[in-house]
Amino acid sequence: MAVLPTFQPGQIIPSNAFNLMVAEINSLNVRIQALEGGGAGGTVRITGFTPVNQQSAGQILSIHGQNFVFPAAGNTVTIDSVPVPNINFQPGSTTIQLDLVIPPIPGLPPGGRSVTVRVTNINGSAQALYLVLPPIPVVGLPPTLDAITRSLDGTPTLRVLEEATVAGTNFSATPADNRIKLRVPIGVGVFANYPALAGTFLPIKTATPVQLTFDVPDIVEILPGTNRQVLVDLNLGAHPQVTRQVTVRRP
Repeated sequence: MAVLPTFQPGQIIPSNAFNLMVAEINSLNVRIQALEGGGAGGTVRITGFTPVNQQSAGQILSIHGQNFVFPAAGNTVTIDSVPVPNINFQPGSTTIQLDLVIPPIPGLPPGGRSVTVRVTNINGSAQALYLVLPPIPVVGLPPTLDAITRSLDGTPTLRVLEEATVAGTNFSATPADNRIKLRVPIGVGVFANYPALAGTFLPIKTATPVQLTFDVPDIVEILPGTNRQVLVDLNLGAHPQVTRQVTVRRP
C-alpha cells in the first residue's frame, strides 16, 4: 500500500494527491471483494493490479486474480466499457494474471478517471475500479528488435553470464531509456522474470540508435550443458513493448 500524504486544516489538496487516495480506496475495495467472495474454486476474481494505483492508456497493465482463461484471448476484458482487443494481450498472461495494453479510453481528464475493469470468461465475471490516466505522448518511431546475438562471435545462441548484442532500430542513445527484461517459460503461461522485481530491468552497457549490449543474467532454470528458449522484452518510452525469442545456453 502506498504512503498517503497528510494535510493541515485549510490546506488545499492537490489533484494528484486526491487521485492517489481514491486509487488506494479502490485497491482496498478489490481486496475486500476478494475476501468476501470466500475463495470458492472456479469463480473469476480480480485481486489487484500492477501498477498498483494507476496506469496510462497505451501502457501495460497487469490484472491479478483467479480463474482467468489461458490463452488470454479466451477472456473478454473491458476497461470503462471499451473492449480490449486480443492483440493487446501480452505473452506473460496466465490463469492468475492478465497482461495487456490499455486501449484508448475516450474523455479521460488530465488527472485521469477511475474506471471499471471487467473480466468475463466461461468461469464467470468480475470487476474492479482502477485509475486510468491519459496516454503518455509518444516521441519518435517505435523500436524494432531485428537480431540478438552473442557479442563474442555473433552467433545466435546466447550464453549465461556473457554479453549479448541487440540489433534493431530506433533505440535510445541513453542506456537507461531502453528497458529490457528476460522471461523464461517454466509452465503453461508461467514465466520466471529476470530481473525478478517488478519495475526493474537489466542494465544496458552500451546504447546507440541501432545497437544495445547487455549481460545475460545467471538464469537458474538453464542446467549445465543445456539450451532454453527465452523471451526478450524491450520497452522504450510510451511505445508498445516489442519481444523476440532467443536461445540461451549454459555450457
